[in-house]
Amino acid sequence: MAGTQNLRYATEYQIDAIKLLTSMTNGTIDLIPQLVELNLFEDIYSSTISGNLVLNDSLGLLSNFRINGTEFVQITLRKGTQDDNPIQRTFRIFKVSNRSINVSNGFEVYTLNFCSEEFLFSEQYRISKGYVNTSISDIVADILINYVKVGTSGKKNVYIQPTKNVYDFVLPNKKIFETINWLSIYAQPANNIGADMLFFETKEGFNFRSLQSMFKGEVYAHYKYQQKNLGEQTPQDKSVSVLEYEFKKTFDVVNDISSGSFANKLISIDPLQRN
Repeated sequence: MAGTQNLRYATEYQIDAIKLLTSMTNGTIDLIPQLVELNLFEDIYSSTISGNLVLNDSLGLLSNFRINGTEFVQITLRKGTQDDNPIQRTFRIFKVSNRSINVSNGFEVYTLNFCSEEFLFSEQYRISKGYVNTSISDIVADILINYVKVGTSGKKNVYIQPTKNVYDFVLPNKKIFETINWLSIYAQPANNIGADMLFFETKEGFNFRSLQSMFKGEVYAHYKYQQKNLGEQTPQDKSVSVLEYEFKKTFDVVNDISSGSFANKLISIDPLQRN
């Protein structure tokens, strides 16, 4: 990423704008004066970007502007002042949480949760359609362009890695992103051996690609875990140090037995002998 290779601290970022778009006003509302915390999440195991804003509000935005989940928030964020490729996105607000009111000081603190507009669109519609002799990558492209309406007319970019083999599919009346994730189970990269296709969104747009293709990409930084009391650390060392980590799953024999890993029953059918 141009302009960000020489960053020395994790706090080297710049918020250019956070604006609330609501039908109650003719323009936008600047949220930076009320901002306490901004969290923005990109995850290769999540279909869209999500995040939240923690606000310290003394203007009564929720009641005065009747915030009800139909609003949008525009965020412009860059890594360092020299970043020439900032994050510029518009998200849909879908929930207010952790709301508390300080009566004596006359303000309230709450969290505005937001996500990409395409996620709410996906939750409202289901796909039931048949494809004949079509590759999975072409099916995904058709869904994103014709159903989600991205990748055309200047909207979000779409990167789809070609897949091998062609299939006859009848999409099983699932939600849009649920359908794409279901298709990824059957997809195989055209130029690689494996079945590790993932569907996710980044600030550049939507991606349907394999883990192997990401492993072959350019390395941005090498992160390491080390104790804090082992010598003096330079600012550069601190910026790539892993503060903590946790193991999400270790062995669980009881769960593995109940799920069929260690105890199961095979039922086979012989259609010729009808057994």
